[in-house]
Amino acid sequence: MNLSYPINAQIEITENCNHNCFYCYNSWQVNKVKKAYMNIKTSNLIISKICGDIKPFFITITGGEPFLNMSVLKNFISKIPLNMSIGINTNLTHTTPENLETLLGLNNTFGLLASLPHFEKEKYEFITKSKDINDFYTNLLNIKENTNIPITINMVISKYNLNSIYDQGKFLFEKFFY
Repeated sequence: MNLSYPINAQIEITENCNHNCFYCYNSWQVNKVKKAYMNIKTSNLIISKICGDIKPFFITITGGEPFLNMSVLKNFISKIPLNMSIGINTNLTHTTPENLETLLGLNNTFGLLASLPHFEKEKYEFITKSKDINDFYTNLLNIKENTNIPITINMVISKYNLNSIYDQGKFLFEKFFY
């Protein structure tokens, strides 16, 4: 196979995030006064380039937290052709039923790549600098029980969660995937 372009195009639609994980490449920007958001005009230019020239097999929409820029996220979801696989990198805390319903009404072929740095509240809060683990679990349960959205949970491994990888997998399997 002779490829001229990337198989996967990753598109950052915002630098803004409700987490401040030490391992994130955007963590140094947490104290910036103004976070960068992609606008509709720029997203349309990218969509045109992707659909016209690049035509990757996969598109990953990322950030920051993509659900904090819903207008641009909706624009991508509604305009990317169905033959291109779409994944959304998210910390799952803003994937409310309303937000998901909006996206599903535009295109029901996207999947979610959800980041869970630790399944235990105290360690999660230490890593993310956020107190929203209950939102993660509530939204995960909603997705599993009320949608057909494919979801993959990932974990950035560090010294803070190295000894709990198996326990996290077991916990998630027993609570949400069994």
